[in-house]
Amino acid sequence: MTLSISNTEIRGASLNEIALYSGRETSAGSGVFPTNTLQMFSRLTFPTEFFPLVSSKAIEYDYYLYI
Repeated sequence: MTLSISNTEIRGASLNEIALYSGRETSAGSGVFPTNTLQMFSRLTFPTEFFPLVSSKAIEYDYYLYI
């Protein structure tokens, strides 16, 4: 799974941490994930990085799921 964040999504802010959460739907196919079902399973902290709107700077990170 590849996740990315572009400079337009960060909107000229600084970033130093990214967390990935998993959740459980309340009923199958509903697309509703209540906050009490969310669990953080990955967190990445790095030196603060500024993302100006006029640059093409972005972040991409990959997860490999082994079953």
